[in-house]
Amino acid sequence: MKRIRIALLFLCALLVAAPASAQLNINSLKNKAKNAIKQEVAKQKQKASGTVINAVEGNDKSADEKTDKNKTTATEEKKAGQQTTTPPTSSSTSIFANPTKEDAKPVPAGPEVPELLTLEPSVYKNDATDAFMDGVVWSLRDLSQEEAKAMAEKLSARAEWDNEMLADMDSGERQMDPDLFRQLEKELSNWMYFYVKIGELTNFYTSLTLRKDANGEWTYQNPSFTTAMIEAVMPRGEQQTETNSFRVLPKDGKFLFHDSSREPTYLDEDELDIAKKDVNMMWNIAWLFEGFPLEWCRAANATNGLGDQFDKYHKQALAFVPSVQEAINANSLDLLVFHPMPKGGSMNASLKAKALAAEKAAKGKDRNILDVVITSDSWSIERNPAGNPVRRVIYGYSIVQLKHGKRALPVSWAEEHQGGGNYGALHAYGVGAGGSYYVK
Repeated sequence: MKRIRIALLFLCALLVAAPASAQLNINSLKNKAKNAIKQEVAKQKQKASGTVINAVEGNDKSADEKTDKNKTTATEEKKAGQQTTTPPTSSSTSIFANPTKEDAKPVPAGPEVPELLTLEPSVYKNDATDAFMDGVVWSLRDLSQEEAKAMAEKLSARAEWDNEMLADMDSGERQMDPDLFRQLEKELSNWMYFYVKIGELTNFYTSLTLRKDANGEWTYQNPSFTTAMIEAVMPRGEQQTETNSFRVLPKDGKFLFHDSSREPTYLDEDELDIAKKDVNMMWNIAWLFEGFPLEWCRAANATNGLGDQFDKYHKQALAFVPSVQEAINANSLDLLVFHPMPKGGSMNASLKAKALAAEKAAKGKDRNILDVVITSDSWSIERNPAGNPVRRVIYGYSIVQLKHGKRALPVSWAEEHQGGGNYGALHAYGVGAGGSYYVK
């Protein structure tokens, strides 16, 4: 395989080292990569690649290179018995002239260019290119595996060809075309942006401790997967419905859906449909990483410790698919666990009626509230920085009727301080302590 271009090696290192929440600014990262390249070129005297990089950057050749060329030209002319002359400057010859071969081969027509590679590289989050990429990512939820494989083949074919042509133009094996050179670099920047975006999505959906043994075999521990959710990064303008988030965790040797209290739960049809789309998306992401992207990342980052990054994305997607599919297959109402009703505290008898009225006034339109249970034995006083009381709070549960039974939701109520040791009316305040659970 052709040598990996050094520019993209540095770019990959910068991108994959960023956390999932980091802003992916390709232009900024690319500038950092180019600065690193220029330093490396100057340090190691890589004249051939240095000439092309300086040309792309718009820089003149270094004084050392000019001096070396003057000395070489003078020696050759003296040997030929000719008068020594000053070598032509960059203003009189093309700065993209091939430095090595006079009979360089022309650049052939390449594979089809997928649309996402033709865009101007993203400059900031939610710009036109970033939004377009988001649309492509979320379309993977509905693409068939055959369609995803076809997309993967087109992206890999073009990226591999781009990399080879840039390497050939760098070395002088093929004719330098400055416009094409810049175009191919832009395509590869977009290619990397897209692959980091789908890779980081696997980080969001999965939590694994991945390990690779001495034989190169991967294993994972502490598996946890998130599904049945609507992401904040979905394309703008797309209909978003409120839904719960569920964890898929192992229990008694089988992966099951779990609620926020980490208890096995049951997904309704609409929630299950989202989980199925999540599985399909991860299957398609796994297909996108197959082949060239994995090989490219290993080779490009062989010496900086990041060569396994795309492999990790790939393994995370592959781990997600069978685990969540097992939870889908096991989905059943029989998994629900019903606990005894929470016990009331010392404040329950005196404030129960007020707390129930306050809860219904605040949330009755959204919930079918049956009852409340106050678990506090005394008020919890909240104070300002000066130590003066602001409000007093009690905690408990709101008992609501859901489709599959009654559920206790942790809540709190408060009375605001009005001065002189007096407090106002009791009102719904916020979330309480503990998780929610089904009750008998």
